[in-house]
Amino acid sequence: MHKDYYKVLGLPNGSSKDKVKKAYRKLAMKYHPDRNISSDAQRIFIKINEAYAYLTDDQQEVDSSFNTNAKKAKYTKQQHEKRMEWARNYARLKKIKEERITQISFIQMQNSFMSWLSPLISWISIFSAFLIFIDFLILSPNLNEVNYKGRGVDFITEKMVLNLFSTNANDKIKFGDFSLNAKDIASLNISGANSFYCESTMIFNQHIYLSFEKNNEFVRFFNHSSFYKAFYVYLFLLLLPVITIISKGPNSLHIFFSYVVSSISSLVVISLYVVLLS
Repeated sequence: MHKDYYKVLGLPNGSSKDKVKKAYRKLAMKYHPDRNISSDAQRIFIKINEAYAYLTDDQQEVDSSFNTNAKKAKYTKQQHEKRMEWARNYARLKKIKEERITQISFIQMQNSFMSWLSPLISWISIFSAFLIFIDFLILSPNLNEVNYKGRGVDFITEKMVLNLFSTNANDKIKFGDFSLNAKDIASLNISGANSFYCESTMIFNQHIYLSFEKNNEFVRFFNHSSFYKAFYVYLFLLLLPVITIISKGPNSLHIFFSYVVSSISSLVVISLYVVLLS
């Protein structure tokens, strides 16, 4: 048993009482329930208290008489049980206190504007994720025949930029600037194609591909200036409120996501529609 207790405190067997106390103070600070909220902290805290109680009492100088030894053994056992009981009660009361605080926070949130605002933001965010998913990955894009007039280099992104215009003389629509990498530009130059197409999404009309026909197949180059370049980042951020909905109840996870994720989601949704509808 001695060896196990020394191991709990991270000490070699037979360490002095001072080293035991020093190791205990260090570990108690680390795993104290007021400082450490991990699931294992309370269990470790009780264990190091048990080791400290045993080793500090066990290492006292022992009188040679039987009566003295018996008295000290009784004292050691009582002190050990007392310390263990204190550690267990502290951990239990700490847990009850945290649960009570969480429950009160949940009730306060339910009685505030967050009771309707958080679910509203969550569903708008999830619906927006659904829209961009359908727009980018499910629906077939519109094909618009275009010419590119002029090109240049964007020195920030180091991409080649093409200025695209409708081929219809009566239709003076500019399809924006397409950013392509050097490899795409080289392929475009040797393609020998006469007709080029701008592929635009059905819902938000985002210009996502420049394509041309070659050997009866469409060759596509992605537009690096498109909003959908960051599609998966937006999708992830917009779907975060799913956790808020799933975790609903008097728990710290739901309360955290209701406040923090709702704020993030509202900013993402606003920026999303500003970009897509501009």
